[in-house]
Parts: sequence; C-alpha cells; structure tokens
Amino acid sequence: MRKSMRRLGACLLAILLLTASVYAAPPAQEPESGTVASPDTPLKASVSGSVINWGYRSEPDLHVTLTGAGWQAENVTSSSGRFTFDALGDGVAVLNAVFPADSGLKAMTTDLAVPFAGPVNRVVNLGIYGGAQYPTAGLPLDIRLTPDKNEIGPGETISFTVSVTNVMPNDIHQVFVTDMFPAELQPTAIETSVGSAWIGDQVAVAELGDLAQGEGAVVKITAVADPNLDEGDVVVNRAGAFYKESVAMQAEVRLNDEIVAPQSLPETGNALVAPLIAALILMGAIVVLRRLRLNQAV
Repeated sequence: MRKSMRRLGACLLAILLLTASVYAAPPAQEPESGTVASPDTPLKASVSGSVINWGYRSEPDLHVTLTGAGWQAENVTSSSGRFTFDALGDGVAVLNAVFPADSGLKAMTTDLAVPFAGPVNRVVNLGIYGGAQYPTAGLPLDIRLTPDKNEIGPGETISFTVSVTNVMPNDIHQVFVTDMFPAELQPTAIETSVGSAWIGDQVAVAELGDLAQGEGAVVKITAVADPNLDEGDVVVNRAGAFYKESVAMQAEVRLNDEIVAPQSLPETGNALVAPLIAALILMGAIVVLRRLRLNQAV
C-alpha cells in the first residue's frame, strides 16, 4: 500500500513539474505572415502608377516592364489602367510600356529611369498614344534638353541642360528629372536649381519636390564620352521628368547626327524666275491675239 502511494505521489509531482515548465517557457513561434519580425527589418520600396492613352482613356491589359541591372519584372495594367511593382530593394530601373505588334500604339517615353528606395512608393504615370503624330495639345509639362554642342568625339566632355516647366493649371508634386545615359557617355556631375541631385553609375537624378503652376527648374548634367567612341557614331541621350499628377515626358538629342538643311533656291533663283514668268505671259498674249484674228477672219 505504501509503495502504491509513493508511486502515485511521484506521478503527481512529475505532472505538476511538467505543467509548470510549459507555462513558464512557451515554445518560440514563427511570426505570422505579414508581420514585421523585428524593428531592423527594412521596408521594401514600390513603383506604381497608371498608363494613360493620351486624350482617350486609362489603358487596361497592357504589359509594363521594370528593368534593372540583371533583372526584369513585368506587370499587366488593371481594368482602370493601374500597375504596381512591389517588394523592391533600393536602386534605379527603367520603366517601359510594351505593346502588341499590331496595336498601333506608341510610348511617350522610352527607358524612363526611375529611382526607388524603401519604404517609399514611387508614383510614375506612363503616357501612350495612337497615330503617327506625337500629341502636342494639352501637354502638362514642358521639358527641353539642350547640349552645349552637337558633335562629340572620344573622351570629350559635354554638358546637357534640362529645363522643365509646370504648364498645368495646378501645382504638381513629387517631381523627378532623370537621365539614363547611353553606354557611350558617362555622367560625372549634376547641378539643379531646385531640390537635390545625385549621380549613380549611368544615371543622373534630380529630385525637385513640388512645382507650383508656371514654376520651372533647370538641371545641368556633365558627361564624358567613351575614349573608344568611334568618330561620327550617333549618340542618343534622353532626359525624362515624372511626377504624381499626370504622364511622364521626355526630351531627346542626337549627337553626331547629320542634319539635312531644308533645300532652297540659290540667290539667283529670283532672277531666273522673273524672266520665266514674263515669257509665259507673252506666250499667253500671243495665243489670245491669234484667236482674235481668226475670229475676225470668219
């Protein structure tokens, strides 16, 4: 009997100790999906916006690509023309709208450089259009790209001036000017009249902040040509501007490109034309006189 009591007491003691240990130290659990595991976990960046078929509608079911160094993400616009790229790191990538071969649509920007960093959502709206002519009516932003020379050789320095002006009837916000330079040019310095600016690898970025109605900014970028650039190679550079309220816009220059001047008559052209007109008048008068004589004879 005593042995049975001792065994029962030992079992009860073991159960009490086990229960106490469970409540004193609960097992570690994985954080639930969507929660932040620790304050040191970085928040991711994102890029979102709309694709706007200028003067027509927000374009649904259109593919949009975001391409960085060694990677590419693709998104399809929603029924309201929206796209979103989530869970991005910090960096710069180029944004493009992609069209079916027979769509007849064209982009208002090409390889638009977009900087992003967590936890900010960068808003970029892409413009597209149909038809042969680039739209000119009602554009919300005036952007101009001017080089200090039209030709460049190996290793030479060149400066570009980017001027942007808000021509909308309201203020615009989160304005950026970006230039993803071609492989033939390396940006070396940047200055901006408004906001802040920086250079990173092949890209030049100016964060202008907000621009009031009619307000503008000037960004000056210096670059150096590749020392192995072939003489006469055409170099294409594009600078773009994007902001929260409407579509991004872009300006382009072509260096070393032959410009065919409009043809005109030489200085002696007028002297040649005048006698020709007089001769035609004289011939007309002769024809009229002959007809009159024939009528009189009849």
